[in-house]
Amino acid sequence: MQVDADTVVYTLASPLFSDHALKFRTINVPEGRAVKVTDSGRFDYPVGTVITKTFFYKTLDADSNNVEPRFLAVSDIPTSIPNDLREIELDAVQLIETRLLVRRESGWQALPYRWRADQTDAELLPAGDLLLAEMVFEDQSESSFAYLVPNQNQCAGCHVLDQSTKAIEPIGPHQKHLQQATGPDQLNEWSKRGLVDTEHLRRDLAWAQVDYRDESRTLNDRARSYLDINCGHCHSATGPADTSGLYLNGETLDRVRLGWCKAPIAAGQGTGGHQYGIVPGHPERSILYYRMQSRDPGAMMPELGRNLLDEAGSALVAKWIGEMEPTLCQGEGAPVKGSELGATDLASIDHRAYELISTQGE
Repeated sequence: MQVDADTVVYTLASPLFSDHALKFRTINVPEGRAVKVTDSGRFDYPVGTVITKTFFYKTLDADSNNVEPRFLAVSDIPTSIPNDLREIELDAVQLIETRLLVRRESGWQALPYRWRADQTDAELLPAGDLLLAEMVFEDQSESSFAYLVPNQNQCAGCHVLDQSTKAIEPIGPHQKHLQQATGPDQLNEWSKRGLVDTEHLRRDLAWAQVDYRDESRTLNDRARSYLDINCGHCHSATGPADTSGLYLNGETLDRVRLGWCKAPIAAGQGTGGHQYGIVPGHPERSILYYRMQSRDPGAMMPELGRNLLDEAGSALVAKWIGEMEPTLCQGEGAPVKGSELGATDLASIDHRAYELISTQGE
C-alpha cells in the first residue's frame, strides 16, 4: 500500500480492541497549516485535515467446508511502525474497512469505506455493513463472529466526546496517546514536518498512556491505559456514559468514580447480579469485569466495536482488581474506609487514583 509523501503514518501507545483487527493509521494536514494544542493536551486540527484508520486481518487459507473468511488473531505484525501496510504484502492480509474523519468548516465528518474482496478499492457505505467470519486463535481454537462496519450514526456514538456540544471528535491522535507509543518519537517527527510545535506540547500533561501489553510497565499503568483507550472516551465526565457516574479515562483521580465500591446508577441486566463496579481484590464480584467477559448485547462492554471477548484485556483488568488490597464494600460487611469519597473535591487529592488503589507486590 502506498501513501502520499505529505501523509503521516502514526500509531497509538495502546490500541483499541476491535475483535483482533489490526489497524493502519494515517493523518494528512493541509500544507502550511499546523495542529494547535489545547490546555488539556488535546490536538485541535485545522480545516482540511483527513484522518484515516484501516482495519485488516492476517488471513488463513479458506476452509473448503466453510465459505466464511478465516482470520488469525495476532496482536501486531512487526514492522518499523506496528502494522504498517506500506511494508506488508497485501496477499497476506484482508483489508476490511477504512474509516475517515474529515475536518470541514462545520466540524468533523465520519465516512466509513468498505474494501472490495479483491482489495483494489473501497466504497463509501454510509449505512455500514456486516461481515460473518471465523477467528482462529493461537491454540487453534476457533470462534464465529460478526464484524460490524459501523454506519455514520454509530460513528457518532463513540466519537461524540462532549455531550454538551454533540460534536464528533477524533479519539486517538492526541498527545496522551502518542507520546509513549512504540517506535520512533512521533511527536518529534510531526514537529520536523511542521505539523505541531513541540514547544506547545503540555509538559505538565495530567496523564499519558503506555502500551498495556508491555509487561515492563506497572500493572496500574497498563490497566489504566487499557481502560482509557477502550472505555474512557464514553466513560468520562463529558462522554456519552457520563450519567453512569463511572469514569474510566486516565485522568480520573477519584477511586469511587473509577468504580471502587460504587453501586451502578442504571445498569439493568448488565450487573450480572453483582453490586459494585469494582470490589477490590475480587474481579469475580466486580461488574466491570463481568461486562468485559460478556458477549450478551444487553450486558457487554464496550457496546460497539466488538463481538468477541478480549481475553488478554480481561485478564489484565482481572489481575489489576485481584491485586488490590481486599476491601469490604457496604452491604458485604463493614463499609469500606473512605467510601464516602464519591463527591470528593478532586483538587484535594494530590496523587493519582491508581496510586490510591494499593496493590500487593508493587
